[in-house]
Amino acid sequence: MNLLLRTGQGIAAMTGWRGLLLAFAAGALSATCFAPLDCFPLLLAGYAVLVLLLDSAAASPKPVRRAAALGWTFYFGQFLVGWH
Repeated sequence: MNLLLRTGQGIAAMTGWRGLLLAFAAGALSATCFAPLDCFPLLLAGYAVLVLLLDSAAASPKPVRRAAALGWTFYFGQFLVGWH
C-alpha cells in the first residue's frame, strides 16, 4: 500500500511540461483499450493518472487553464494512438 501512495503522490506532484508529458502518455496508454488490443485494465490506469493530475491542478496558480491543458494533452495522446 505504501508503494501505491508514493506513486500517487509522485504523479500528483508533477507540474509543468512533465505533467503534460505524463498526461499524453496516459492518454496513449488508455487508447490500447480499443480494438485490436482490447486491454481494458490500461484504460483504467490511464484514467487514474488523469484524475490524479487533474486533482493536483487545483493547487496551480491558474487551475482552470492547467486542467484544460492536461485534459487536452490526455485526449490528444488517446486520439493520436487510437486513430493509428
